[in-house]
Amino acid sequence: MEIIMELKGKRIAILVDIMYQEMEVWYPYFRFQEAGAEIVVVGAKSGETYTSKLGYPVKSRKSYDELRTADFDGVVIPGGYAPDHIRRHAAANKFVHDMDAHLSWRLGVVLRQHAQGSPRHLLFRHQR
Repeated sequence: MEIIMELKGKRIAILVDIMYQEMEVWYPYFRFQEAGAEIVVVGAKSGETYTSKLGYPVKSRKSYDELRTADFDGVVIPGGYAPDHIRRHAAANKFVHDMDAHLSWRLGVVLRQHAQGSPRHLLFRHQR
């Protein structure tokens, strides 16, 4: 059975910082975009370019301070060393906490332990 994911009209934040894991930013970026979602790359500073572990650049559209939970339907927190930098920003922590705690959310967290030992997180809004 084929499952088709339709995300037209949905907004997904991808949080980034230096030393992000390439496939955990770019794969969801293009797959969600292909499914019709609007992708918003978010970093500590709006307009800042962040490089991956292998040097691939990604430019943030918004800063953590600009985020509002009500504006988003999902959030991706990639692995690599980026989470170590992301968690140092109170606004990023608050955004992820609020997304997780929001009543209309179910914990749709994909938590995979890799050989490196860093978990990968993905949250999506629950459809009622």
